[in-house]
Formats: sequence, structure tokens, C-alpha cells
Amino acid sequence: MKINTDEVNKAYERLPDNLKQIFDSKETSTTLINIGKKYNLHVDQLGQLTSLVHYVLLGFLAPQNFVQELKNSVGVSEDIANLITYDLNQKILIQIRQELEELSVQGLPLETLAAAVFNEKMQGVANVPKQEVAVTPQTGDNKVRDPYRESI
Repeated sequence: MKINTDEVNKAYERLPDNLKQIFDSKETSTTLINIGKKYNLHVDQLGQLTSLVHYVLLGFLAPQNFVQELKNSVGVSEDIANLITYDLNQKILIQIRQELEELSVQGLPLETLAAAVFNEKMQGVANVPKQEVAVTPQTGDNKVRDPYRESI
């Protein structure tokens, strides 16, 4: 999964300050390193894991796709991917849930980060005008064209 640096920076700027603190904290980095040590991940695998966690936090990767992406990118078995995901949920993501709950209690409107990224990316696509294409029922040799019939 490759994401443009500008997109990451824009998504990071949209984060509330409380979430930026969790995102940048030494505690989060230490937790990721400890999880990497616990499951014997190499340095490059730990880098991939960190990137995937950041993509989830920024809304580029849907949480339900995290385990599959973890298996593919980091190269671990499904059992290890599930254990890593459990540890991440217990140690990092629970803090983020608590911050989001506090923000919603304060009355701030919460738009999910994934929806914000989707809307931003699809904004250009939605404004494209519909193009009309002329379809003729006959081919160049005056035979009637049947769109369901394959040529032999």
C-alpha cells in the first residue's frame, strides 16, 4: 500500500490535537517497538507495521482490512496478525477511542477520518460531467451488430 506524502500530511492536519499527541507520542512508538519484539519482527517488518497503524489512524486503511493487509505487507501468519491486532487494540487504539468519545461528549461534530478522506478523493470524480457516446446498431459492413454474440 503506497500513499502519497502530501495526502498523509493533509490527513494528519485534519486530526484533532488530542489525536495528534497520541499519534506522535513516544509511548505509541515504544508500544509498537515492544509489539515488534514480542512477535520477533525484523526492522523492516516493524516499519511496515508502523505504517499500517498510521494508515488506519489517518483513515487510509479500513480497520476491517487491517489483518489482511498486515499479513500481506509484514508477511506474518494469520494467527500472528490477529495477535498483533489484539495487542494494538488494547494498547493504542483504546486511547484513540477514549479521545473520540471525549470529543463527542464535548459536542464537537465527529466525521470519521475514513469518510473525510473518501470525500476528499471522490470530490474530483463526482464533478466530472457525464459523457454521451453514440452507439450504432450496425457495423461497417452493414451487418446488424449483436452485442451479446461473440465473434468466432
